[in-house]
Amino acid sequence: MDPVSYSAHDDAIFVVVFNHDGTLFATGSRDNSAKVWAISDDGKTISCIATLDASQYGVSSLAFNCDSTLLVAGGPSDEIATVWKISHNVDGQIVVSHATNITEELGNYIYSIGSHPTRPNIVATGHSDGTIKLWDLSNETPACINTLIGHTFCVSSLAFLQDGTGLVSGSYDGTVKIWKRINDEPSSVQTIGTLNDGLPYDATVRVNTVAIDHRTNVFALGKSNGIIEFWNLSSDGTNSRLIKTIRGTNKTIEFVGFSFGTFLLLGDGEIQLIPQ
Repeated sequence: MDPVSYSAHDDAIFVVVFNHDGTLFATGSRDNSAKVWAISDDGKTISCIATLDASQYGVSSLAFNCDSTLLVAGGPSDEIATVWKISHNVDGQIVVSHATNITEELGNYIYSIGSHPTRPNIVATGHSDGTIKLWDLSNETPACINTLIGHTFCVSSLAFLQDGTGLVSGSYDGTVKIWKRINDEPSSVQTIGTLNDGLPYDATVRVNTVAIDHRTNVFALGKSNGIIEFWNLSSDGTNSRLIKTIRGTNKTIEFVGFSFGTFLLLGDGEIQLIPQ
């Protein structure tokens, strides 16, 4: 089947995310909007079901929660992440409406968003001051239930472990940190390690993106120097091992992801698919 192109936004698209069953996806753009798209049952067509005024500085981070009832959107120079409720009307049509906002202190921008894989009301946000915050969206006003301190510069990417017992964070400080929950409460998270690839530390090399392959417990990180590293995540997270390093592009790696045995990377204006 030949690829089909759609006119989606009035400016550059920064981010694309799918919901957990693959029936919806959302796009965020420099035009300050996020759009929610439905995929047809045969997978051949898409339709825009909602256009959201999501940020006044462009939409660079998006996350569906695990049961696809919420979508969280944020911008790279914005202290507010907008939470949208996804529901169905009496005719069975999908309706997207504003639910609430996650509001940070002035100047502490929200750079990344991650959703908990088993608890639909728990999300994480990565911030320009290097902190990660866990939020409970159960009530009308989001509650910050933990602040994770460890990075020294903005947190560019977040990925939860499949069972929800921890997460991996990448930062513009050039490091990747592994965080694990220490009891049954989602708020009880602490850092257990910082990855070291054996090379001299270079603060000018940013970690732009991280992703986990939940089939194999391998995670990948993309750097601003065009390098992608693949790591094996040990069961306790303390003995993660560098498996291989590849050069993705001659410039920066903006996005990495795993999907059904294929590794996806985006950088230098190109999309590459690498079978795993």
